Amino acid sequence: MYAGVPLKLIQFIPLSEDADDLVYDSATKLLYVGYGGTNSANPSRVAVVDTTSLHLISNLSVASHLEELELDPTADRIFVNVADSGQVVVIDGKTHQIAATWSLHHGKDNTPLAFDAADGLLLVGCRTPAEVLVVNGTSGIEGATMKSETGADDLFFEPATRHAFLVTGAGTVDAFAVSADGLLSRLAATQTERGAKTGYLDPKHRRLFIGVPGTSGPSSVRVYATN
Repeated sequence: MYAGVPLKLIQFIPLSEDADDLVYDSATKLLYVGYGGTNSANPSRVAVVDTTSLHLISNLSVASHLEELELDPTADRIFVNVADSGQVVVIDGKTHQIAATWSLHHGKDNTPLAFDAADGLLLVGCRTPAEVLVVNGTSGIEGATMKSETGADDLFFEPATRHAFLVTGAGTVDAFAVSADGLLSRLAATQTERGAKTGYLDPKHRRLFIGVPGTSGPSSVRVYATN
């Protein structure tokens, strides 16, 4: 952790290798960090860090290597994609403990997540098979699925349009319309570049940013209007 101008190191918390994702809950000022899972010496865990006291307050074990974390601000929960085990873990933001573990039946290698807070729908991007899966965010019951391009890596939900954008390493952004009852409709896909799998959605300005790694040309950030 750094603070000040210029920035100075004020605290550090040792974890282990292969940190993959983190999310910050501004309401509770807690930071959730997913890491580990490469071998028995580096088990897969989610660290819960109090950013006010700058201390580790919990270190939760999950079954295997995890990928993306996603906040549910309406119910103070954190969803965790445990990709190597085909599970979604739900962390209670109040107790800092695991409240549920949902094993997926219609897909695995579940890497990216997005959450429709208004209707309590969890969108899961799977690599095996390549698809988007809708999961009830309360019960964990699986609903609609739709095929996607391979290499799902980032997934975003835009509440204003109820559109979901799946960024894939195959060089496309697959777009879907998501109904309030969890049905999916395919929209036109956008071609990017192979390996361009990291994105960021700015819902306020309706912009989708895609990082192009530059394996076949100059590296860049592409900006797309979601409308």
